[in-house]
Amino acid sequence: MKTHNGVNQLKQDSGVTRHSGTELLNLIMAYSISTAVRAAAQLDLADLMKDGPKTVEALAQASRTQASHLQRILRVLCAHRVFKEQPVNTYQLDELGWNLCSDSPSRLKEAALMLTDQTFLHCAGDLSQAAAGIPIFKERFGHAFFEHWDDTDIHDIFHQGVSGLSRASNVFLINEISIPANATVVDVGGGIGGLLLLILKKFPDAYGILFDQAQVLANSVLPGLNQPERWKLVDGDFFQSCPAGDVYLLQMILHDWSDEQGITILRNCAQSMSENGRILVLESVIEPDNKPNGGKLLDLITMCVLEDSRERTLGEFEAMFDRAGLRLLRRIDAGGLASVLELGHK
Repeated sequence: MKTHNGVNQLKQDSGVTRHSGTELLNLIMAYSISTAVRAAAQLDLADLMKDGPKTVEALAQASRTQASHLQRILRVLCAHRVFKEQPVNTYQLDELGWNLCSDSPSRLKEAALMLTDQTFLHCAGDLSQAAAGIPIFKERFGHAFFEHWDDTDIHDIFHQGVSGLSRASNVFLINEISIPANATVVDVGGGIGGLLLLILKKFPDAYGILFDQAQVLANSVLPGLNQPERWKLVDGDFFQSCPAGDVYLLQMILHDWSDEQGITILRNCAQSMSENGRILVLESVIEPDNKPNGGKLLDLITMCVLEDSRERTLGEFEAMFDRAGLRLLRRIDAGGLASVLELGHK
């Protein structure tokens, strides 16, 4: 008995308890939650529940699955506030599940399909090799990350996913961004232009330039504004130059590149920017604490698929800005995945 108590004391002193072991085991298996979300997105489960609760049998029939197997996926997601079982064997949307609907303002269904695509999951399994500096993506696929998505069969998975990921932040960001009267807003590497469209709607005297590669611009959402005189599409390479403007948007751009490449992008914006212009860097900012944060998770994802990419601390951002001839005017915590870092000329 004395020895048994001594062992228990040793376990407590080392931090090893029955509870901590179970908690770690749940973390080890947590990838199954991501794959369950992916299955829900692929099977359109949120859309099927949008108009009210459904029995598991009705959901299985509509999704062409087996009810007993589908229920196993549903109960995992019910434990994480995606769906809710009420009453027994009947399921409905819970708080998080609304974001998986095809017409949700956040449009996270597309982001879920992208971030759980085999492209990301396969690389994530080799995180220890990525930590050693091995270019995991090239090792697995034989080419660079962005080249991979040029394949027309999977092109939309990435670009719609990135757009969906951005929309989740745009809901918060649009309330924090201010645009001067009659300003020209340049969305650098802006994809299909979701954030720029919101800005043009909110600021009716602003003019917008969506700047990206030609194949990306082909899917622009700006025509939805029905005011063609207020915007234009410009294709080009932000490592070479950027169009002239007053306000520049860099949404989740710098995290894809090394410090040197990021500084080049910033300098090209600064060189084309008007005297009193501003650059709005919309990125995750890693805090120096031990708290959970979506930016820390995103940092691991980018480390696996892009050799020189990373999320940055505020200090790391400020060092880049200084070398690019810019200064940080203010930081706004928008409440989502990204913060707004407002820059001006030195």
